[in-house]
Amino acid sequence: MRLLLAATGAFLLSGSAIAQDATSDESVITSVSSEDIRKIIESAGYTLGDPIEGDVAWGASDADDVKFTVQGTVCDGDQRCSGVHVIIVINDVGTAEFANAINNEYAAIKATAYEDGDLVLSRYLILDAGQTAANIQHSIEVALLVTKAIGADFDEATGTLRRPSVSSIDWGDDSGIYANDGACDDARFHGNGDDFSYKRQHVLADATDCRASYADGSIKLELDFGNNSGVYANDDTCDDNRFTGSGRSVLTSDSHVKRDSVDCIAAYRAGTISR
Repeated sequence: MRLLLAATGAFLLSGSAIAQDATSDESVITSVSSEDIRKIIESAGYTLGDPIEGDVAWGASDADDVKFTVQGTVCDGDQRCSGVHVIIVINDVGTAEFANAINNEYAAIKATAYEDGDLVLSRYLILDAGQTAANIQHSIEVALLVTKAIGADFDEATGTLRRPSVSSIDWGDDSGIYANDGACDDARFHGNGDDFSYKRQHVLADATDCRASYADGSIKLELDFGNNSGVYANDDTCDDNRFTGSGRSVLTSDSHVKRDSVDCIAAYRAGTISR
């Protein structure tokens, strides 16, 4: 996939190294100007491009030359804006099917397909209640990381996200009460798995049936709990903010998306969280 600047305008890379590091600046801001956006991009260590003509926005790129735009939105007459959009455009892959697959798989970003073939990936941050420069920089980082993950998963032959291999999925065991009946009961493979308690309880508990159905292409992975690498994993509360419910913690960042599998699987089986 070719990762290009968002359609808000073109820019020339300045080529200059970014010197100042202001990621420790925790002062709360409720609006940004074009100059604020420039400083936030620079202090995060990205290569700054030119301002986008007619917008409160700047182009930039990261160390891998992935180009993005940071744009102020809901701006007043003084060109101070109470929202920030991080925008990345991928050319020639913009189908509705691909956008829907991304939106189902990646909670931290929104994908929109356009008729000209562009796929726009965006992440929005509201400043009204106050955010720090570090929060905005974190949103930029998340948008770039998700974009690269999408690029790694993209299957050019089908124009969709690559299907995980049978060997890469943790199938669990056959401990479920409906295991070995020829039908996959694991809620991870059902779009409406939230609605059926027995499918929740069969997460990682119907290995033989689900492996066979997945291998023959009759089901797909709808819900990926990921791994258990989060710093707050194994604390008996689900920190993955793709879920809601009483079993979810108060953590609101994206830091534990797909990184708290043990806690989230337990809560999902118990019915205290839903997608």
